[in-house]
Amino acid sequence: MQPLMLVNTSVLVTVSVANMARIRAGAATEVSVKLNIRSSR
Repeated sequence: MQPLMLVNTSVLVTVSVANMARIRAGAATEVSVKLNIRSSR
């Protein structure tokens, strides 16, 4: 039971970190796109 719980927690942490990175990347791309639109005008 213990190793399984450890594996589950590590997977959860990995997924949450990946989601955070994805959200951060999405926000960064949105900001850069907005800045590009402003500068092009």
